[in-house]
Amino acid sequence: MNDTETIFIDGSIGEGGGQILRTSLALSCITGKRLHIENIRSYRHNPGLAKQHVCCVRAACQICDGKSKGAKQGSKVLDFQPDTVHGGRYCLDIGSAGSVSLVNCGAAVDYFLADQLLIYMAILNSGCYTIDKISKHTKTNIEVIKKFLPVDFVIEQQGNLFRITCQPAQ
Repeated sequence: MNDTETIFIDGSIGEGGGQILRTSLALSCITGKRLHIENIRSYRHNPGLAKQHVCCVRAACQICDGKSKGAKQGSKVLDFQPDTVHGGRYCLDIGSAGSVSLVNCGAAVDYFLADQLLIYMAILNSGCYTIDKISKHTKTNIEVIKKFLPVDFVIEQQGNLFRITCQPAQ
């Protein structure tokens, strides 16, 4: 792990949304490089971190024993320091109106977070969540991840919901 290098990200680049945060956190966990993001969602109607973004930071901290500063709702600046990535089951309450509290690791996540959680699940070789519909982004990420890592994703329909589970490839 590279404890001295910090990657600086301007969170207003491109579309300036939460995708910048999610991708940066994932790559920080994988590479071990520290992360500093400024101007998080600065051009949005409600700038800064929203509840689901704070949840992503908490998830990243759990997955790699990371530390963060500025991981609170409305924050436009975040510092993240990853440590060692380790496996396990991780369940967090996103706490936004579009989500449901976690029960038995079957997190209910929103449409925009679903595809981003896949990389964390694949790195850990486990995990699951539920969602009301499967996006093209989710399907694409599953296929890309399976090319890099020895994992399978099982999609089961349960009434009006879908449960996505990550497991070791057979």
